Amino acid sequence: MRLYDPFTLLKVRPEVAKGYIVLLTGSPTLQMQSGKQATSFAIRPSNCDANGGNESLLGEKVLISDERLAFAALTDGNVLDSCFGVKDGVFSYEEDSEEDRRKRTALRSAKAALRVADNASESFASLSIQTYIRCFRIVLGYNESRSRGFWSWFPFCLFGQKAAQKKATNALSACFKSLSESIDAST
Repeated sequence: MRLYDPFTLLKVRPEVAKGYIVLLTGSPTLQMQSGKQATSFAIRPSNCDANGGNESLLGEKVLISDERLAFAALTDGNVLDSCFGVKDGVFSYEEDSEEDRRKRTALRSAKAALRVADNASESFASLSIQTYIRCFRIVLGYNESRSRGFWSWFPFCLFGQKAAQKKATNALSACFKSLSESIDAST
Protein backbone atom coordinates (compact mmCIF):
# COMPACT_ATOMS: atom_id res chain seq x y z
CA MET A 1 0.00 0.00 0.00
CA ARG A 2 1.44 3.33 -1.07
CA LEU A 3 0.83 6.06 1.49
CA TYR A 4 2.94 8.72 -0.24
CA ASP A 5 5.15 9.33 -3.24
CA PRO A 6 8.65 10.03 -1.86
CA PHE A 7 9.92 12.18 -4.71
CA THR A 8 6.72 14.21 -4.93
CA LEU A 9 6.64 14.61 -1.16
CA LEU A 10 10.19 15.96 -1.06
CA LYS A 11 9.11 18.67 -3.52
CA VAL A 12 6.56 20.07 -1.07
CA ARG A 13 7.57 23.63 -0.25
CA PRO A 14 8.74 24.17 3.36
CA GLU A 15 5.98 26.68 4.13
CA VAL A 16 3.36 24.18 2.91
CA ALA A 17 4.88 21.39 5.02
CA LYS A 18 4.85 23.70 8.04
CA GLY A 19 1.20 24.57 7.34
CA TYR A 20 0.26 20.89 7.30
CA ILE A 21 2.05 20.36 10.62
CA VAL A 22 0.05 23.25 12.10
CA LEU A 23 -3.17 21.80 10.65
CA LEU A 24 -2.49 18.31 12.02
CA THR A 25 -1.33 19.44 15.47
CA GLY A 26 -3.80 22.29 15.85
CA SER A 27 -1.02 24.55 17.09
CA PRO A 28 1.66 26.82 15.61
CA THR A 29 4.16 25.23 17.99
CA LEU A 30 5.23 21.61 18.39
CA GLN A 31 4.40 20.23 21.80
CA MET A 32 6.36 17.06 22.40
CA GLN A 33 5.52 14.44 24.99
CA SER A 34 8.55 12.70 26.46
CA GLY A 35 7.55 10.51 29.38
CA LYS A 36 5.61 12.75 31.77
CA GLN A 37 7.31 15.93 30.61
CA ALA A 38 5.96 18.06 27.77
CA THR A 39 8.10 20.56 25.88
CA SER A 40 7.01 23.16 23.36
CA PHE A 41 8.93 24.89 20.57
CA ALA A 42 8.35 26.70 17.31
CA ILE A 43 8.05 24.73 14.07
CA ARG A 44 11.34 25.45 12.33
CA PRO A 45 13.60 23.31 10.18
CA SER A 46 16.17 23.29 13.00
CA ASN A 47 13.58 21.50 15.16
CA CYS A 48 12.99 18.93 12.46
CA ASP A 49 15.01 16.21 10.86
CA ALA A 50 17.78 18.15 9.14
CA ASN A 51 19.80 15.03 8.38
CA GLY A 52 16.94 13.14 6.77
CA GLY A 53 17.43 10.13 9.04
CA ASN A 54 17.27 11.15 12.71
CA GLU A 55 16.05 8.07 14.59
CA SER A 56 14.87 10.09 17.60
CA LEU A 57 12.21 11.63 15.37
CA LEU A 58 10.50 8.25 15.10
CA GLY A 59 10.15 7.99 18.88
CA GLU A 60 8.88 11.51 19.55
CA LYS A 61 5.17 11.95 20.08
CA VAL A 62 3.66 15.31 19.17
CA LEU A 63 0.62 16.41 21.15
CA ILE A 64 -2.51 16.81 19.00
CA SER A 65 -5.26 19.23 20.01
CA ASP A 66 -8.13 17.55 18.10
CA GLU A 67 -7.39 14.05 16.87
CA ARG A 68 -10.63 13.53 14.92
CA LEU A 69 -10.22 16.82 13.07
CA ALA A 70 -6.60 16.01 12.24
CA PHE A 71 -7.57 12.55 10.98
CA ALA A 72 -10.34 14.09 8.86
CA ALA A 73 -7.72 16.41 7.36
CA LEU A 74 -5.86 13.28 6.25
CA THR A 75 -8.79 11.29 4.91
CA ASP A 76 -11.14 14.03 3.70
CA GLY A 77 -8.86 17.04 3.32
CA ASN A 78 -5.95 17.80 1.04
CA VAL A 79 -3.02 16.74 3.24
CA LEU A 80 -2.55 13.43 1.43
CA ASP A 81 -3.11 15.13 -1.93
CA SER A 82 0.23 16.90 -1.58
CA CYS A 83 1.90 13.63 -0.57
CA PHE A 84 0.97 12.23 -3.97
CA GLY A 85 1.35 15.41 -6.00
CA VAL A 86 -2.36 15.78 -6.71
CA LYS A 87 -3.18 19.45 -7.16
CA ASP A 88 -6.30 21.15 -5.81
CA GLY A 89 -8.39 18.00 -5.72
CA VAL A 90 -10.02 19.17 -8.97
CA PHE A 91 -9.46 16.93 -11.92
CA SER A 92 -9.97 17.54 -15.59
CA TYR A 93 -10.24 14.03 -16.94
CA GLU A 94 -9.79 15.14 -20.52
CA GLU A 95 -6.42 16.74 -19.80
CA ASP A 96 -5.12 14.16 -17.31
CA SER A 97 -1.97 12.29 -18.16
CA GLU A 98 -1.49 8.64 -17.30
CA GLU A 99 0.73 9.78 -14.40
CA ASP A 100 -2.05 12.02 -13.05
CA ARG A 101 -4.53 9.15 -13.14
CA ARG A 102 -2.03 6.86 -11.40
CA LYS A 103 -1.45 9.42 -8.64
CA ARG A 104 -5.17 10.00 -8.17
CA THR A 105 -5.83 6.25 -7.93
CA ALA A 106 -3.04 5.81 -5.37
CA LEU A 107 -4.41 8.77 -3.39
CA ARG A 108 -7.92 7.32 -3.29
CA SER A 109 -6.56 3.93 -2.24
CA ALA A 110 -4.48 5.45 0.55
CA LYS A 111 -7.41 7.47 1.92
CA ALA A 112 -9.68 4.42 1.78
CA ALA A 113 -7.07 2.25 3.53
CA LEU A 114 -6.71 4.83 6.31
CA ARG A 115 -10.50 4.90 6.84
CA VAL A 116 -10.78 1.09 6.93
CA ALA A 117 -7.86 0.69 9.33
CA ASP A 118 -9.27 3.44 11.58
CA ASN A 119 -12.47 1.44 11.96
CA ALA A 120 -10.45 -1.60 13.05
CA SER A 121 -8.34 0.08 15.74
CA GLU A 122 -8.86 2.87 18.27
CA SER A 123 -5.21 3.93 18.20
CA PHE A 124 -4.89 3.98 14.42
CA ALA A 125 -5.90 7.64 13.97
CA SER A 126 -3.17 8.75 16.37
CA LEU A 127 -0.57 6.62 14.60
CA SER A 128 -1.59 8.06 11.23
CA ILE A 129 -1.43 11.65 12.42
CA GLN A 130 1.95 11.15 14.11
CA THR A 131 3.31 9.52 10.95
CA TYR A 132 2.28 12.36 8.66
CA ILE A 133 3.57 14.98 11.13
CA ARG A 134 6.93 13.18 11.12
CA CYS A 135 6.91 12.99 7.34
CA PHE A 136 6.38 16.75 7.02
CA ARG A 137 9.11 17.34 9.60
CA ILE A 138 11.41 15.24 7.42
CA VAL A 139 10.42 17.37 4.41
CA LEU A 140 11.28 20.53 6.39
CA GLY A 141 14.61 19.07 7.44
CA TYR A 142 15.39 17.93 3.91
CA ASN A 143 14.73 21.39 2.51
CA GLU A 144 16.86 22.94 5.24
CA SER A 145 19.75 20.59 4.50
CA ARG A 146 19.46 21.39 0.79
CA SER A 147 19.61 25.12 1.41
CA ARG A 148 22.59 24.84 3.76
CA GLY A 149 24.60 22.24 1.92
CA PHE A 150 27.78 22.90 -0.03
CA TRP A 151 26.12 21.67 -3.20
CA SER A 152 23.41 24.34 -2.98
CA TRP A 153 26.06 26.80 -4.16
CA PHE A 154 26.93 24.63 -7.15
CA PRO A 155 23.83 23.30 -8.90
CA PHE A 156 25.96 21.07 -11.09
CA CYS A 157 27.13 19.07 -8.05
CA LEU A 158 24.53 16.31 -8.10
CA PHE A 159 26.30 13.96 -5.70
CA GLY A 160 25.36 16.01 -2.63
CA GLN A 161 21.80 16.40 -3.82
CA LYS A 162 21.42 12.67 -4.40
CA ALA A 163 22.93 11.85 -0.99
CA ALA A 164 20.52 14.20 0.81
CA GLN A 165 17.60 12.87 -1.18
CA LYS A 166 18.58 9.27 -0.38
CA LYS A 167 18.77 10.05 3.35
CA ALA A 168 15.37 11.73 3.26
CA THR A 169 13.70 8.91 1.30
CA ASN A 170 15.16 6.37 3.74
CA ALA A 171 13.84 8.43 6.66
CA LEU A 172 10.39 8.57 5.02
CA SER A 173 10.43 4.83 4.50
CA ALA A 174 11.26 4.24 8.18
CA CYS A 175 8.64 6.80 9.20
CA PHE A 176 5.84 5.02 7.32
CA LYS A 177 6.86 1.46 8.23
CA SER A 178 4.67 1.04 11.34
CA LEU A 179 1.69 2.74 9.67
CA SER A 180 1.95 0.38 6.69
CA GLU A 181 2.20 -2.62 8.99
CA SER A 182 -0.84 -1.44 10.95
CA ILE A 183 -2.87 -1.05 7.74
CA ASP A 184 -1.78 -4.52 6.57
CA ALA A 185 -2.80 -6.01 9.91
CA SER A 186 -6.25 -4.41 9.76
CA THR A 187 -7.15 -5.76 6.34
